[in-house]
Amino acid sequence: RYAAALQRPWLLVCCGLMGTGKSVLAEALARRLDITVISSDVTRKGLAGLPATAPSRDEYEAGIYTPEWTEATYAHLFQEAERCLSCGRSVLLDASFQRACHRLQAMHLAQRAGAEFCVLECWCPEDEIRRRLQGRVAQGDAVSDGRWELIARQRRAFEPLFDIPPRHLLRVDTTPPPDRAADAVIRELARRAPLPWLASEGSPAAYEA
Repeated sequence: RYAAALQRPWLLVCCGLMGTGKSVLAEALARRLDITVISSDVTRKGLAGLPATAPSRDEYEAGIYTPEWTEATYAHLFQEAERCLSCGRSVLLDASFQRACHRLQAMHLAQRAGAEFCVLECWCPEDEIRRRLQGRVAQGDAVSDGRWELIARQRRAFEPLFDIPPRHLLRVDTTPPPDRAADAVIRELARRAPLPWLASEGSPAAYEA
């Protein structure tokens, strides 16, 4: 459906607060596009020797969420992304990217690799964030450890996206169904630059840990 002639690879960044639908949007995009999705949640737990769905009740910036663990996680994300881009594969990084320095690292990586670049800033209303986070905890098998009681601290720590030029930034309302949100993203990306992906419908996403 979204077939296009091969062009430069893309580096996409799904960023935003916990509960804003980053991973769900990433999965919906991966169902449509030939793209490698690299998740910070999966990567962090892999570095800690934990299964992806192992729950953590650590407080904000504690346990495997200390600044040191976070730096190690992002370093691994960028290493894996660079490896994929060097092979001509497009990459989607699924992480909060709440610090400007990490977003700039991603943009500079895209520049070095000669890749197109866009930050997808995920957002939704506060009551929807609460509903999602509470439902995730009740379900008990989520990869993410985001909890409603942590959201206020993350919001205060989240650095505004002033560092990303408007041409490389797309704000995505994740309130609609994921497939509809993904279609809107793809239409906008195709308007900005040629899409390099050749994905057959239903092709599996490639997830890197």
